[in-house]
Amino acid sequence: LSYDWTVDGIVTGGLAVSTLTQLLLNNQLAPLDCKWCVPGSIDGDLSKSVSWSNPTAANTVSNVMQYAIPVGVMGFGLVQSYRLDDPAAGWSSVLLITQATSLAMLANVIVKYSVGRSRPYVWQGTPDLYPATVSDANVSFFGGHTTFVFAVVVSGSTLFFMQDMPGAPWVLGVGLAAATFTFAPAPTPAAAAAGCARDTPSDRRWVSW
Repeated sequence: LSYDWTVDGIVTGGLAVSTLTQLLLNNQLAPLDCKWCVPGSIDGDLSKSVSWSNPTAANTVSNVMQYAIPVGVMGFGLVQSYRLDDPAAGWSSVLLITQATSLAMLANVIVKYSVGRSRPYVWQGTPDLYPATVSDANVSFFGGHTTFVFAVVVSGSTLFFMQDMPGAPWVLGVGLAAATFTFAPAPTPAAAAAGCARDTPSDRRWVSW
């Protein structure tokens, strides 16, 4: 595994700043009118059939997992690296996981603003389920929570495998299992699946570079 603290630091910072800037400009960049207003019949039916009876609880679980999983993955890498007397491996993992995740989220935000797909509370006629602004109504594809968490798990486990770090298979297995909880408030199964598909191949290539 090759990396350069200066180059990768600059790249990571640039990706992170670009992503955060677009998110902060959500009110100005997000489409106010939907371009993809309703899902297909299969996707829509699946979305309704797997919806939690308590959407607020689903949203809470997803938000908790969105923070808990990255902390767990990066924390695992740091603890193992110090235990193996190789702290540089742990901190380089944190840097490269952040880099891969920032890239995935940048792509996610660009696609969200370009596609303009309505959130379920819009096409299901249940605006009271989630507090949201008008600018947040048409940015459902593809799932942001899913993209973020799967990017962390896939990039992190890939790095740990490349470093021959003990426990890497557990990070991948447990991480992916836990990440499925971010599907809870996902706009539709297709939106969640797209987030997973986007992360898996690209992050493996990115961290290998």
